[in-house]
Amino acid sequence: MQKPYLILGIGNCLMSDDGAGIHAARILQAEPPPQTTVLAAETDFLSAIPFLEQCTKSLIIDAMDAGQPPATLYYCRGDDIANAGQMHSLHGLGLMRVLEFLDEKQRPEVHILGIQPASTGFALQLSPEMASVLPKVVRVARRIIVEFGRLDTMDSMSSVSLEEEGVLRVR
Repeated sequence: MQKPYLILGIGNCLMSDDGAGIHAARILQAEPPPQTTVLAAETDFLSAIPFLEQCTKSLIIDAMDAGQPPATLYYCRGDDIANAGQMHSLHGLGLMRVLEFLDEKQRPEVHILGIQPASTGFALQLSPEMASVLPKVVRVARRIIVEFGRLDTMDSMSSVSLEEEGVLRVR
């Protein structure tokens, strides 16, 4: 049966905090939210196409540099990444290009949960800051998926008070 939501963890686990999306997706895979497929795609965005074609809404979890202190969480829509100024997902733009391979009718709504990295140097471990915020990333991802089921459009996301979780809304 097709599931309407997709959580896609992207990043590179060889580059310390750049792998945060992968680590979060692996935690979520153990107990996926209802009606949700969870995929740790790393940097192989093409492998995600069949999953993206089958969902209506996707939540991408990735390291995102927007100049805030390490472990700051950000929420934005895919369109925001395409128009980004100072902020950029370390892989979001590449994923947005992959979405162009999909027929417009099959493209899901894209939402991004970004985490400010402390370190993206060669290392297999997350920085202490990123490791400590990972449970919060998982909690916020679950909360966003719940809201997917309640809201017709995520433009209403501000009413969902991600601010309580300390998540910055980026547009």
